[in-house]
Amino acid sequence: MKKNLFFMGVLSALLIFTYFFEELGQSKKKLLEESENRLFDAHKLGTMLKFSTMNQNEIIYLNNNFYTKKLNYPVSPEEIKYFFDVLSRIKIKRYLSKQEVSEKNIDLFIPDLNRKVIFEFEKGKVEFILGKKMQTDPSFYILVKTEVDELVVVAYDDSPLEGIYVEENVHQNSEKYNRLVRAFSMTEEDFVDRKILKYLDWETLSKNLTEIKIENLRNIPFSIYSPKQTTNPEVLKGLRFNEEYYLVFLGALMNMQAQNIWLPENGIEYKDQIAHMVLTLDKKIDLKLFRKYGSQTGFFVKTNLEETIYEIDQNIVRLFFSNVQDFWDKRVIPESFVKENKQFDFSLIFNREYAFKIDNASKFNVLSKNPENKPKNSGFKELLDFLQREADFVKKRVENNNKGVLFSFTFYSSTFHVIFKEGDLIIQDTKNDLEFHYHLGDLSRFRHVKSDFLND
Repeated sequence: MKKNLFFMGVLSALLIFTYFFEELGQSKKKLLEESENRLFDAHKLGTMLKFSTMNQNEIIYLNNNFYTKKLNYPVSPEEIKYFFDVLSRIKIKRYLSKQEVSEKNIDLFIPDLNRKVIFEFEKGKVEFILGKKMQTDPSFYILVKTEVDELVVVAYDDSPLEGIYVEENVHQNSEKYNRLVRAFSMTEEDFVDRKILKYLDWETLSKNLTEIKIENLRNIPFSIYSPKQTTNPEVLKGLRFNEEYYLVFLGALMNMQAQNIWLPENGIEYKDQIAHMVLTLDKKIDLKLFRKYGSQTGFFVKTNLEETIYEIDQNIVRLFFSNVQDFWDKRVIPESFVKENKQFDFSLIFNREYAFKIDNASKFNVLSKNPENKPKNSGFKELLDFLQREADFVKKRVENNNKGVLFSFTFYSSTFHVIFKEGDLIIQDTKNDLEFHYHLGDLSRFRHVKSDFLND
């Protein structure tokens, strides 16, 4: 009921003439009364049944929701809001008299009778046909047709102009008129709600989500337990759950949009399943990713919520091919540590140990505990920035596998060995028995010799 009243209000706003001048000595009030007498009362038309834009693109209004007629598919709340927001900004300056407009000269004002929006109600319909933009100001003509009358009006869009513009050139600006043209030209495809998980929002996820389980052909199956922020397999000792990535993942999952939408047809099957995701809330949401649908090859998602098949792009496919380590914080030095600790000890080992204190209170600075050792701030800064970068993957350290050590460093009660092997930079955490692997290819972009950190 509230939705219907809102759309009635939009129509009423379109049909109430607002005057900014007096004509033939008549008062504004009298003109307004006369114009209202010439128009219908939108509230007397009953419930909206449907509306259509150019080229017979029809949107059905049923059970307090909108659906596309051809696809019989729900309409996007954002797109329907955009459509009515654009229409609701139309205000009327005046109507043209029968003497000004006749059948002979109607095309001077309304050259294209197909550029229209039609609203159909239980007890009638209303057409709005968009005419020319005036050359002298941003106003434009609209032909308003009911089943008993029709009027040509001079209208304008009262929304503010966006961007930078010159006041004296406002009459030449077609931005708002073109926006109205686009609204009148919207197709059913433009209105379709492409969101895959339509009923998920942040409140639902935060209150009800308990587990996400992901299986795919590339990685081992794993689960994420939302309330505890843990995973199975468990987060390795010395690492942390990556809450930042988890929230980004949930946002991407909640807002997944389909490229194309397919309604099921007899004899057409989806096959070659490559991934499976299950969300456990108050009920389970099952999403399966297939490589083929009928004769088409792509990426197709089928849910247990409806029969619709969604075709998705590579960005969404990545969600289905997540790895459990995506949800681990795989940084040697957590970013939070540097922010919370304005000073901390840090040592480098090149044959012997060089002890320093990192001062990050205001400006990054490296202080040597031995006056003979003169540190290079730039080298230390690059190293610490690198250590706050996510590793490509982490695994348990192989005991005594420290051949080819480039250098070592001590930090936070642990010694770390830096090794380069087969294109990977490996940082071994001896305290937690971890290996952080970074796919670098070569060492050209990584500081790794003594002269990078110390002045002679």
